[in-house]
Amino acid sequence: MRLGRFISFWLFPCLSVLLLFILSTSRSPVRFGVLLLQIATGILIWTLMEYLLHRFVFHWTPRSPKAREIMLSLHLRHHRNPREPKDILVRPFFSLPLSALFFGVFWGVWGFPAAVGLQIGIWIGFLYYELVHYRIHMSKVSNGLLQTQRRGHFYHHFVDGRRRFGVTSPLWDLVLGTYATLPQKTTRT
Repeated sequence: MRLGRFISFWLFPCLSVLLLFILSTSRSPVRFGVLLLQIATGILIWTLMEYLLHRFVFHWTPRSPKAREIMLSLHLRHHRNPREPKDILVRPFFSLPLSALFFGVFWGVWGFPAAVGLQIGIWIGFLYYELVHYRIHMSKVSNGLLQTQRRGHFYHHFVDGRRRFGVTSPLWDLVLGTYATLPQKTTRT
């Protein structure tokens, strides 16, 4: 197992600590409760990003052969071979620029302190997504929340690729009309 594959699990926590340190040494007053609310909002933003990216970016089939190859490397190859470890986790060359873009927008609109809280929340949501996505593809889970997430994601992979885009949460599938009720599990007696 290559540890480099799991770079996000140390990179984004380190960046979060760095941002919190910079924030704590800045002249901007920071209230702990407000920061926690911003982080929670960032997690909610992540769930929407997860849904929108999965539905509209990763399932897009461009006309250009070069763009098709990029999309293949980003996600479509994952659908062809869902247990291939190198195609399960998001590569930093995609997640870092997207993080920088969102951080810049947040900073420009709401200021540095809010950008820090929102970005940390997005990273928490993203790392939870990475953990769940990796676990549901690489291990057998027989009960609990992870099993529910696995069943929903496998429905997307193997039954209907136009439904159930949320991996960690069905919230946006419910809101935006792409939710599908899973068939009842059969039990052996």
